[in-house]
Amino acid sequence: MNSTAEPSVVAALSEAFAAERARLVGMLIRRTGDRELAEDCVQEAGTKALREWQHTGIPSTPRRGPWKDA
Repeated sequence: MNSTAEPSVVAALSEAFAAERARLVGMLIRRTGDRELAEDCVQEAGTKALREWQHTGIPSTPRRGPWKDA
């Protein structure tokens, strides 16, 4: 994660990742058949969320936020 990001944003995203990452990677592996692609998609969604949340604030349901586009 970006060391220049607000600590509250990093904490919220870290919590969302810890809670949802395995489930999302598994779902994407089943859909794509490609573990590396699945992991890349989830990581990219997290990176996008970090940038977005820095500007818009942490969403009310952060565990759902970064994955809607994954």
